[in-house]
Amino acid sequence: MKDKPVILVVDDQPQNIELLEAYLVPQGYEIVKAANGEEALGKLAGNPIDLILLDVMMPGIDGFEVTRRVRQDENTRLLPIILVTALREKEDRVRGIEAGCDDFVSKPVDKIELLARVRSLLKVKAYNDLLTNYRNELELRAHLLDSATDSIFLHDVEGNFIYVNEAAYKTRGYTKDELMAINLHELDTPEYAGLIEPNIEYLINHGEAPFESAHLNKDGSVMPVEIHAHILNINGKKQILSVIRDITERKKTEEIIQASLKEKETLLKEVHHRVKNNMQVISSLLHLQALNIRDKDALAMLKDSQSRIQSMALVYNKLYQSRNLASIDMSDYIEELTGGLIKSYTHNPDRVTASIDPSDVFLGIDTAIPCGLVINELVTNSLKYAFPENRTGKIAISLKEGGNQELELVVSDNGVGIPEGINMEKSSTLGLKLVTNLVREQLDGKIELDGSQGTTFKITFHRAKEKK
Repeated sequence: MKDKPVILVVDDQPQNIELLEAYLVPQGYEIVKAANGEEALGKLAGNPIDLILLDVMMPGIDGFEVTRRVRQDENTRLLPIILVTALREKEDRVRGIEAGCDDFVSKPVDKIELLARVRSLLKVKAYNDLLTNYRNELELRAHLLDSATDSIFLHDVEGNFIYVNEAAYKTRGYTKDELMAINLHELDTPEYAGLIEPNIEYLINHGEAPFESAHLNKDGSVMPVEIHAHILNINGKKQILSVIRDITERKKTEEIIQASLKEKETLLKEVHHRVKNNMQVISSLLHLQALNIRDKDALAMLKDSQSRIQSMALVYNKLYQSRNLASIDMSDYIEELTGGLIKSYTHNPDRVTASIDPSDVFLGIDTAIPCGLVINELVTNSLKYAFPENRTGKIAISLKEGGNQELELVVSDNGVGIPEGINMEKSSTLGLKLVTNLVREQLDGKIELDGSQGTTFKITFHRAKEKK
């Protein structure tokens, strides 16, 4: 993301460019200069321009023609253009508008007027960029819906279809028009047909629900399905969005699995195992790559990346080993994670010791992974910077249930302390940036830093399921 808006200033008179630059640069704008139309078009191709201040009367390609060419280019057609001109005739202004300019500033340029028009058009560009991103996202989502292997239904509470994706009609042997003409109630087999109304009533009251059913295909065959349904309120009307998965193979598998083993736990455990193994493979690849690297900075970055991957892999490993597949014991996890980091970053494991509060806190995977990454970054930071010149020291970690259903994580060390005046949001180190982003965006929490005695980070957050 750019720190400053970039403005292309085009004028064949250097003194005019210097004047505009003197007005704009102190206001926080970055200036790209061009002395004629040809140069301006070339600068557009090689720079991320946000707005053009364009002189009209120039040798070669004039401002009107430059404007037309900018508007004809798909990549720049929405770029704001202000014509800076001494022309005051109505016909000239109309000509500029027809060419595609957004606004005019008359010469001699008034600073206040210029800045007001620039700010206004930059806001318009920001809104256009946002709309473009939304449009691109909508197009992507539409493509993803039709390329999904699961069936997707959108229907009203009476069962009349509003939208079905490609998988929905193809897997059932229908054309899209044929399926759209069928009521949802006609798809369910008799044994499940009586559950439709209760399921819809439950959805209306609770907003979402997973359940199983069986659908009749066009050829009369039966397809067992798993449905995840959500109630939506669109233009004041209740509609139901359902993602339907063919579970024929799952049902066949259930018949041969031991009756005491829940199928859902088996699949979930296998996912945890596979994810953990894949992360271990990535970690091993990073280790092998590190063996061939001599640059200390690059080697340090690889090592940090490896520890981050291992912290996530450890979550899945703990889940895989646990009987409770929904959450892990964070005390056990923190102890193993911290021990591994100390061995990795210190030649003498006894030089830096770790103290872990044995509070009984269990976290689900959606909270445990970002929480584990935060602990990994803060402990790594202490090991790398808090104890220089082989100093001995101590790292303390506690994770407790706080008031108001909050969790409180404290990571501290008795080292040399963090530099005064450091701003975590603007820190140049990836680790502190990552901590800030994880706490705010994934844990929906807040972070406090105390550097009065060593370094102490205090983080408060909610479990993922407790977020409002």
